[in-house]
Amino acid sequence: MIIFFALVAEEFGWRGFLQNLLDEKIQPVFVPAIIGVIWAMWHYHFVLAGTMEIPVIAFMISCILESYGYYWIVKKANGNVIGACIWHFSGNLFSNLFQTDVYWICNLVYIIYFAIFILAENKKQKQMSTG
Repeated sequence: MIIFFALVAEEFGWRGFLQNLLDEKIQPVFVPAIIGVIWAMWHYHFVLAGTMEIPVIAFMISCILESYGYYWIVKKANGNVIGACIWHFSGNLFSNLFQTDVYWICNLVYIIYFAIFILAENKKQKQMSTG
């Protein structure tokens, strides 16, 4: 239960506050990358404590890639972070249930997953603008 509240707090901080703040200051394409780096550094204490076995570079890349997905989810929800909280919870649940160490595969899945949704969204936007 504590983990659930921690990830909700993270999403309110990263997506609910920091994302909006950075959106006002820099180009939106860079916002998820900056948040991803900060997010990865936020979890670095797990590496130091020896409780996270994922290679640091894989975790950093994962946080950056995932941040683009979270960014898109929150933007599509007009700033509501509930979808980001659910996605964060499901990712944590998956990794704990299956105790997977296939981090690079997970990163590839994130890339494919969001490429499909972003392409579908772009197609939908084009259809709406032409028709």
